[in-house]
Amino acid sequence: MHHRPLPLCLMLAYATSAPVARAEWAHAGSRQYVGPPRAPHAMSGVDARRSHRARSSLSANPRVERRLRVAYGVGRGLVTHDDGGFFVLHPTPRASRFDAQGKLLYSLKLPAEPSSPPVVLSSGASAFVAGGELYVVDDRGQLRSRSPLSDSDLTVRSILATADGGVAVAGNGWLFKFSAAAELSWRRPIAETPLELLETSSSLLCVTLLGSVYRLDAAGRISKLGDLGGTTHAVTAGARNAQLLARTGNHRLVTFDLLSYQLHTTVEDATLELDGPVLLGAEHLAQAFTSDGLLVRYRADGSEAQRVPFDAGARKAPGGEDALLLADGRLLVARASADVAVITPRGEVTTVSDSACPDPLGLYAAGTGAVLLACRSGNLLRIE
Repeated sequence: MHHRPLPLCLMLAYATSAPVARAEWAHAGSRQYVGPPRAPHAMSGVDARRSHRARSSLSANPRVERRLRVAYGVGRGLVTHDDGGFFVLHPTPRASRFDAQGKLLYSLKLPAEPSSPPVVLSSGASAFVAGGELYVVDDRGQLRSRSPLSDSDLTVRSILATADGGVAVAGNGWLFKFSAAAELSWRRPIAETPLELLETSSSLLCVTLLGSVYRLDAAGRISKLGDLGGTTHAVTAGARNAQLLARTGNHRLVTFDLLSYQLHTTVEDATLELDGPVLLGAEHLAQAFTSDGLLVRYRADGSEAQRVPFDAGARKAPGGEDALLLADGRLLVARASADVAVITPRGEVTTVSDSACPDPLGLYAAGTGAVLLACRSGNLLRIE
């Protein structure tokens, strides 16, 4: 197996409830990076907990400050950088980096269309899968490595930038872990189809579609922690890294304690058709969407706190990247062919004028005071 060596070893550590300082030091001729990535939206779900929680806090009356246009459109996704710019994987064999004004900084032609979303490492490098290989590209557009995974038609279920600076990838039937030097650390078969990879301060986790919760250690040994009790469609980890919230089926929310390995049924309501992502707000407030335009919030004891209609006439729930929790507790939701909804902790709903997108890909934190709404067609709106 051939690898192009990385001049940098990338180390990434995620915060639990308090910020983690960024540090670097030299070791064996390489510069090591330790700390969270300098990226407001480093991967799908914002971070390794898939929390959908941003550090951004918009103005009291958010508005569209700038409209950008990305050639080739947006395919597998994008990630943002601390300079306000963003890295895009197109629906063609190409990846591009843009600055905050939408100016193209570099573009890479790839041998195959990307098969995973991108992630940002702590050095600012981007990683993604295309043609059965893991690519690592630095922030100047230099290809640092191409590391084979398996067959070129590998279906990627989840990709994660890990706390040790490496990358974990879940495919159909296989789990892969790459080191900070993009060397294959281990490759393990898994009998169940993965749904999502997550990482807490203590462990790397894999949740499967059947609802199994697995822990993976540094050597790739897999141990089953428990079961979520049904087919799982969405999952997130709590801020203190001790709890998973999951949607199993269309009527049920459950929590799984990562310390006691106990499963608790938080909500079971046959009258609600739950869909879309799940979120954990302040004070363990569980938040879920329905397919007909409702946001439902539940207290830790399972009692309903709010039922907020935010998208009258909707026929489906928001997509996985369409919901973003702001630092001040407000929730942004992208809606197809309608303005972005802003939902306060009290359940009040307003909209961002002239922010309608017919084909939203998602909402992406773009610094402490801005959010990008990305459309699959390549239109991007900067909201402040």
